Amino acid sequence: MLFAWIPVVGIAYFIGYASHLFTDSLTKAGVNWFYPSRFKIHGPLHTGGIGEAVIFLLFVLITIVKIFL
Repeated sequence: MLFAWIPVVGIAYFIGYASHLFTDSLTKAGVNWFYPSRFKIHGPLHTGGIGEAVIFLLFVLITIVKIFL
């Protein structure tokens, strides 16, 4: 619906939502992408662990570089 009204906002929302699901897929809890199937995609990271902090800082650095360069 956002895409129909303001395409740039709709695209930004989709990218944000998709990247959120992707990064949640990297945690031990995982994401049930194919609901109602019980198949989950999950990764090796613990929520609140050092791996999550490293990925967060990496995304922050990439965002800063993209904004200012």
